[in-house]
Amino acid sequence: MTGFGKQGVKACPGIVWGMLLAIALAAPATAQTEIIKTKPAAKDSSATRESSGTAEIPKTPRAPAAAAEPAPEPPPAGAATATAVRVATTGARTVFELALTKPVTTQVFTLANPYRVVIDAPDLEFGIAPGSGRAGQGLIAAFRYGLIAAGRSRIVIDATGPVRIVRSEIVKATAGQPVRLQVEMEASTAAAY
Repeated sequence: MTGFGKQGVKACPGIVWGMLLAIALAAPATAQTEIIKTKPAAKDSSATRESSGTAEIPKTPRAPAAAAEPAPEPPPAGAATATAVRVATTGARTVFELALTKPVTTQVFTLANPYRVVIDAPDLEFGIAPGSGRAGQGLIAAFRYGLIAAGRSRIVIDATGPVRIVRSEIVKATAGQPVRLQVEMEASTAAAY
């Protein structure tokens, strides 16, 4: 009979934990700053072929290693696009402002541990500059954005501490200014959060 014996069984869990720790430490750490919206690839009718009642495994074409990324598809008809973002501080308040191509309905709420402000909106295309959410100002440490489900977009604002939403509104377009989503916040306390 072969095996570890009593000594080997006792040593085995330590070895396994050591291997798991080594794997975890070797895994690259990634920080998410923005979420890029992508659309599912169109179905290729030639990808699956049926012959004599059985289906072959679909073949996935591989892109050449040096191929450039394809151009993004235009937004769906009727979808609003976020074209610019601005963060401003006035006194003790910070205003997050998002320029839009048309008004959208939003839901704004706060979360703790860590402190965040969340803005949910229907399908929204993001045409703002990549990396624009990495540096914050005032009560905003950073923000990220993207599609969270079919037809649902989200912006997550990382706050520097507990905040209270003072005002959240869609400002109508005026001469020279696009439609804007403005979320104004001020510092709060952990107890009030």
